Amino acid sequence: DGTALGGGVDYSWTSSPAVMTLTFDSTNLLTPQCFDITIIDDNLIELEEMFTVSLSLQSNPNGQVSLQTSSAPISITDNDVAEFALAPTAYTVDEDDGPA
Repeated sequence: DGTALGGGVDYSWTSSPAVMTLTFDSTNLLTPQCFDITIIDDNLIELEEMFTVSLSLQSNPNGQVSLQTSSAPISITDNDVAEFALAPTAYTVDEDDGPA
């Protein structure tokens, strides 16, 4: 977690604990593999939030595998809007009435 909170607050994943395993072997070495991270759409007015996805090698026989990129920052941009309104649309105050 960075400024975003996992566990279903700002984002969630289908794995528990927060470790997903992608397995590459001789049968799928060149096949892309994916995992899902769900971004939670709430009704809170928030600043941009971030978290990082990190990859690591759990086993690396003979050192034949390397990671070109081991982490990626993810930014969540808020889609909620703060709104307010005044009613009526015009006010009249005499200058000698004090603070308005």
